[in-house]
Amino acid sequence: KWTFFVPTFQEDKEQIESFDYAEAYKKEILSYKHSLKVCDSDISSQKEELFNGKRKMELVNGWLSRISDSVVQFLSQHGYDFDAIRNDYLDTPPKSISAVRRNLVL
Repeated sequence: KWTFFVPTFQEDKEQIESFDYAEAYKKEILSYKHSLKVCDSDISSQKEELFNGKRKMELVNGWLSRISDSVVQFLSQHGYDFDAIRNDYLDTPPKSISAVRRNLVL
């Protein structure tokens, strides 16, 4: 059971009676409306990224990076010599043909 502090009972009663519930509800609804607009904007942005291919490229690049890292890790674990062939292999022969052959065995 609620009891009001007697000296302020009348003030509390007047404050409750004068409270503008319609305005409070209106503000609450506007707040929800704003939240829905933000969500709608986010969904539209994500949809646009899907349709223009941006999201697909992000996924593809992520997977290619993981694959590349896994390949390098696998080759390193199995003794692959990354320095056996230089980047300019067409102009400069390898230092050791035996290192190239060991790489080919993998």
